[in-house]
Amino acid sequence: MEDDICISNIEGYEFEELNKVSLNTNVTLTIEVVTYNYAAYIESCLNGILNQKTKYTYEILIYDDNSYDGTKDIIKNFAEKYPEIIHAFLAKENTYNSKKRPIINRVLIEKYAHGQFVSFCEGDDFWIDNNKIEKQINFMIQNPAYVLSVHNAYKIDMRNNVQKPMLSITQDMELDAETIIKQKYGMLPTASMIGKKEVFLVGDFLFGYTIGDWNVQLSAISKGKVYYHKEIMSVYRFFLQDSWSMRTFESYTNRLEHVSQMLNLLEEFDVYTERKYNIYIRQKKSALLASLFDIFELEDKIFCDELKKVGTMVNDKLVNSIAIFRDAKKKLVDIDTEKQSVKLNKFLQDSFKNKDIYIYCASTAGVRAKKVLAKLWKYSVKGFLDSDSSKLGIELDGIHVVDINELNGKVNYIILVASLDYDAVISKRLSEEGYAFVSACDFYLNVIDM
Repeated sequence: MEDDICISNIEGYEFEELNKVSLNTNVTLTIEVVTYNYAAYIESCLNGILNQKTKYTYEILIYDDNSYDGTKDIIKNFAEKYPEIIHAFLAKENTYNSKKRPIINRVLIEKYAHGQFVSFCEGDDFWIDNNKIEKQINFMIQNPAYVLSVHNAYKIDMRNNVQKPMLSITQDMELDAETIIKQKYGMLPTASMIGKKEVFLVGDFLFGYTIGDWNVQLSAISKGKVYYHKEIMSVYRFFLQDSWSMRTFESYTNRLEHVSQMLNLLEEFDVYTERKYNIYIRQKKSALLASLFDIFELEDKIFCDELKKVGTMVNDKLVNSIAIFRDAKKKLVDIDTEKQSVKLNKFLQDSFKNKDIYIYCASTAGVRAKKVLAKLWKYSVKGFLDSDSSKLGIELDGIHVVDINELNGKVNYIILVASLDYDAVISKRLSEEGYAFVSACDFYLNVIDM
């Protein structure tokens, strides 16, 4: 392999490029693998791909972001063993915080992805179904209206090694725009995606943000249909050291910066699609801001200091998020009931006035909703509800968790779904069982009124 190594320059960054000459470029699928200090995991990632049983040819496009833990050596060993399949770019310096990182990724896809289809598998994730490629590409070839195929995955929390399915969807189905924009059933697994190459290249909004793959999913619904397979075919490691999830949620500043990127991505997508999905986008924006409630509750000085830190991290097009955060804090925490909009007051009266209020979600999310209700119109909560029967009878923030069956036969009540993550699942269940409720999505849209 020593004869097939060269130095390549992408957007001013030097990369050691492996197998530029040996690579077979006549392939159906390109699988991009991004790595950074994944020495303990990269072998399972690459083996999960190389063990695929499929008639379709593929290449593995590796982007290593200057690992220093031995990951590069493992990649070189695999590249030497599979010169016709593995095409690796090993960065000479880390690009994670560079504004050019999204552009580098775009160049890699545009110039070096030779497949008709493109897939992702982060270096700390791995595939567990050897027929994954065959199943997904077969489906998309047989159903050309679909431009992206996804599936369920196991999620392993690396803090406690607990494993469970990422998504609660138990049937094969098309995912509509509302589901993808609002992430109704949670985050779709990155390693599950196989899509037409055009989906990974459409729209400038695809390459301005470092927030994972949600932008690709948004691109897909602007170009065609998205299909979900219920089978669990990959594993996502969550809260791994140095991973995206760890970096994103380890501090208030990083969370604010992450939400800032998501808000602006939604705005750009809204413009790109000519406001076709505006109501879903507004609902998602409101949910994102509500998820920052604990940050908005910080003392004013600490909150302002966090905003200043974010201001130094974001580019010009993200700086307007600072004003959005300030406004959301006023509406969720520093509530002035006399200045509430007519629309919000009508929503509150129609939904909650003179009714027994129950909050579905006996957790932090439920306490958050209770606080907002109390500040809005000094509404009091009758009880908490929860799907976890072990919580029955416990006291949370001065209110007991009660059995939902106690509401049977009652008329003058309303259930407020508090969980943003499980809003769709809980709301669906309540609707099917005939309960009166307000979804978390509708509640925070009216409160924040984006």
